[in-house]
Amino acid sequence: GIVGENAGLVSSCNNTGTITSTNGGKDGTGGIAGRNGNNNTAVETGIIRNCYNTGAIIDTNGKWAGGITGFQNSLSSITNVYNTGTVTAYGSYGYIVGQNEGTITNAYSSLGSGTSTSGKDGKQTDVTDSGFLAMLAVNADGLWGQNTGSAPHLTYLAQETSSSSSSVPVNGTAYLDGTATTDGSGTADDPFNNLDSAVNTVGAGGTVYIKGTVTISSSTTRHDSVTFKRANGFSGSLFNIATGSSSTYVTLTSMTIDGNGSGTLFDVASGRLRLRGNITLINCEKAVNVQSGATVEVNKATITPITNGYSVYQMTGGSFIYNDFGDTSIGGTVYLQNTTTTNCNITLSSELTTDMYVVCANPTSGTRIATGTSSTVTATSLGHFKYTGYTLERTTTGTTRYIRIA
Repeated sequence: GIVGENAGLVSSCNNTGTITSTNGGKDGTGGIAGRNGNNNTAVETGIIRNCYNTGAIIDTNGKWAGGITGFQNSLSSITNVYNTGTVTAYGSYGYIVGQNEGTITNAYSSLGSGTSTSGKDGKQTDVTDSGFLAMLAVNADGLWGQNTGSAPHLTYLAQETSSSSSSVPVNGTAYLDGTATTDGSGTADDPFNNLDSAVNTVGAGGTVYIKGTVTISSSTTRHDSVTFKRANGFSGSLFNIATGSSSTYVTLTSMTIDGNGSGTLFDVASGRLRLRGNITLINCEKAVNVQSGATVEVNKATITPITNGYSVYQMTGGSFIYNDFGDTSIGGTVYLQNTTTTNCNITLSSELTTDMYVVCANPTSGTRIATGTSSTVTATSLGHFKYTGYTLERTTTGTTRYIRIA
């Protein structure tokens, strides 16, 4: 469909046409490549990635036929592909590869009964399902998009829009670089520098790939209903909150912030970051880094860092307010740097009902972990604090109650 025999790289390609071969022998017939690498003694390395086929594959006399490629040698690989085209063959066939001797990763088909993403038939799945895009587009930020009820498409193609007169794209993708000097077109090479430009372009359910820190320096409330994700190759924090005053709030709801496996999502340099209803922070080393004088408030939020990651990492003088009206989940570890016998960094505005793992920079007997009232620092709250190596206890000073190291 794209090449006869591939000895290089085929990326971001799709075929929709019917491919018909009547040749015999080991020619190979496929939607993207007839053969991925040479047959017999393998000397060619063929790479196919981020491609799909929807055309029918028909081979009436040959040995190998596949939805993506007829044959793949031991040096070659296929990654991030799907096929919906039927395969009719005389010899060996597969919905991804007819005869496979190489590596298949993350391959899917709407046909057959395959159960493995590394098998020659691919994993059988409904490619129009709303969750399929996340399964397909591993380490391929910006290359794939998906409209509701449709199979994923390559984003360089003209994207479908909603039926409304505003023509807002559904489930689109765009790139954002908060440090760029101009507001570009939203591509990887020419990213937006304006948060609203990116959000309005991708539409609800879309993904904004961040490749430069976005700074928010004034009070705002945002309900963007999109995913913000670290672009491959970017290592800085995704957002910098710098409003200058703890009474100046940045309130974020109804979005997902994805660290793509590394780094910090939020640096709170000053002001107060409020993470509220239906917001999810995932796949990062540090979800929130709270600096001196700044505050993060969590309510009805889910924070899930990578293994050994931090949900909240507090620098000296930072503050963490836990205010749970239900549906709050704090994964990973909360790190407290400024804990002493008279100071603490976690304020419980509601009772702790799920486990919270905490570490301190300089723990000693009497170090205070959390503060609150008799209705928030309860026996239930105490039981949900997990601290390795020390026993925690509740104590009261006046009307204020603390959880501290015994």
